[in-house]
Amino acid sequence: MFKQVNLIVLFVLFMFAVNINDVNADTVILESGRQITCSKIKKENGMIKCFVDGFEIGYPSSDVVSILRDKNSGRKEKVKGFTFDIWHSGMSIDSVMNIAAINDVPLHRHGLISENKHFNPEMCRDYSHTADEFYYNDNLMGKPACVTLYFTPQGKLLDTLKVRLHSIDINQESSYPKEIKAMLTAKYGEPYRLGSSAEGLLQDSTSWKVQDNCSILMETRTGQVDITYSDLRLNTIGSQERSAIKAKQSKKYHSKDASKF
Repeated sequence: MFKQVNLIVLFVLFMFAVNINDVNADTVILESGRQITCSKIKKENGMIKCFVDGFEIGYPSSDVVSILRDKNSGRKEKVKGFTFDIWHSGMSIDSVMNIAAINDVPLHRHGLISENKHFNPEMCRDYSHTADEFYYNDNLMGKPACVTLYFTPQGKLLDTLKVRLHSIDINQESSYPKEIKAMLTAKYGEPYRLGSSAEGLLQDSTSWKVQDNCSILMETRTGQVDITYSDLRLNTIGSQERSAIKAKQSKKYHSKDASKF
């Protein structure tokens, strides 16, 4: 009897060890209450390492309360979108904050002005559940640049990214925008739309299709170049969420103020 109990205990301990060292969960829950969704999780040297959108993020085991496994995770179809630098469409706002912290990206909520050149959670993470637009300043191809990330208002998924490069020597005839256009064409193929829009301002526009659900729009005017990456599928979701929010607000205002007229 005693031998049988020992065998059972050893078997339980063995299964526990396997589960701890070969962790393939989808969600890590920290003591702070934060939940991190991961494609893969493993335990290594006292750390729980999560793979989030292709990047590895580590947390001390003592900070992890539990790990939840999504049984259907292996069946999920990955929908491809646009990619710029370390960002790609569909990333959750929590993933963006984590990756910004790892790479020391000075992310700021839209409307906050700061000369800060390092990641500061007070400038971005504190607003991750209330704001849907964040930016950071960078230097691209030797020119000052501002990168803005836009999220769907409710799902908080990255659906649009805009890169604005600005310099007094940028115009339609300068080599700088032509070099960028050549790089985008080499990567995504020939543009499908070329044109210019005015209202008194000279502006060149060029567009590329990225697979079937994304587009890139490059607009050149005197002093700046805007390159906008859009995930059309998520743009549609974002528009639906905004319409739902607007309708809810309108109903609230009508109920509150109707009797005043």
